[in-house]
Amino acid sequence: MTEPTENRPSTPTRSAPKGVSSWLRRRVLPTGAKLAALGGAGLLFIWILGRVLTDQYHWSQFIWWVPPIIMIGSAWVLLLISALLGKLSLRTGGMILRPILMLGCIGCSVFLVFGVWRMHRVFDIGTPIAKTNISVLHWNQSAYNHKEKGKETIPPIGADLVLIVNARRNDHRTELIRALQDMAPSEEDHKLYPGIRANMNPEHVSVQGDSLVVSRFPIIRTGTARLKQGELAETDTRETGKRGWVMFIELDLRERFGDGPATMIVWLVDLPSEPTLWRETSMQAAVKAINGWNGITSIYDGDDRWRSERTDDPFPEPDLIIGDFNTIRGSNSLDTLAPSTTDAFAQAGHGRAGSWVPRINNTLLRQVFKLGEWHIDLAMTGYRWDATDYQLLDQPAGPHKMQLVKIAPSHVAQD
Repeated sequence: MTEPTENRPSTPTRSAPKGVSSWLRRRVLPTGAKLAALGGAGLLFIWILGRVLTDQYHWSQFIWWVPPIIMIGSAWVLLLISALLGKLSLRTGGMILRPILMLGCIGCSVFLVFGVWRMHRVFDIGTPIAKTNISVLHWNQSAYNHKEKGKETIPPIGADLVLIVNARRNDHRTELIRALQDMAPSEEDHKLYPGIRANMNPEHVSVQGDSLVVSRFPIIRTGTARLKQGELAETDTRETGKRGWVMFIELDLRERFGDGPATMIVWLVDLPSEPTLWRETSMQAAVKAINGWNGITSIYDGDDRWRSERTDDPFPEPDLIIGDFNTIRGSNSLDTLAPSTTDAFAQAGHGRAGSWVPRINNTLLRQVFKLGEWHIDLAMTGYRWDATDYQLLDQPAGPHKMQLVKIAPSHVAQD
């Protein structure tokens, strides 16, 4: 016989939470979880959009410049926040979005590590393309407080070609040239430039404006195309009023390579740095300057003097383009100035390659800004040459790192 229901002991039931806690867990937390997942997905979409468009449009270049580690890292953080809020919620929120966001975060992270940073090259044990390399060092020496660091840092690197931009006319430039005189030593004391004398072959040194070129190879000639007044608006130039320039240096390689390439053309580039300037505009202005070059070249006359000579030849095609482009690696605008060239980092570099960090005196804050990965000091090779190694050398002086790229004649050129 069954016991009457009214006589059974009552089983305690779990009451639903009430009040503010219940409202938060049923309303606020699920909504927060969904919004966090949407925010993470939105960041990944914006980052992918920036990589697809780069600086094809004025507005898209600012998306393109946002550091990937910040965008993808923030998406991961929002994914974790969404998961935590979803765990605490009494209702589902973002349950469908979170798996999609997780797949997106994983995919973008893998692409960042191997497609952008190319970290697989850490394990690359391949042999160089050729035994004979040319080592080229470039530095934008905008180091206002520590210019003397150049003479201490650059000579031990042992580069074959040293290219310095913003090598201002002062004692530090003179000391740097003298520190590099072993690149082309001479038993006699030569006048290299007004006020600069050293035991160095003057055929291996070129000082023009704020540029300094020191080479182990004889310099055949140089020429400079400057962005002209009117090609860029007044607001598109840097504070000093410099509008940018492209300089070519023709080198004699016969002693090094024998039956290989007899000469090499290097373009040294320094373009405007105004942040709001559309980089496609500056590249088009540089191309216009190159096409309208006045034909004036500097040639060494053998008497401790470089003389100017006009030629009807066009601006020569480059074997290597290197310098401060003030736009980051992979930008669409680079194809305007340097079509049919290949980025040296893409060929032989790896790591989080950021060549510029804002000039900040606070050491800790400077480390934070290194997350930026603004790789604006670039090198690109023409079809006759390949990059076999690419490094960025961090410097205690100034916002720009040094570029050290090794190049060798390509198989295409040799065949």
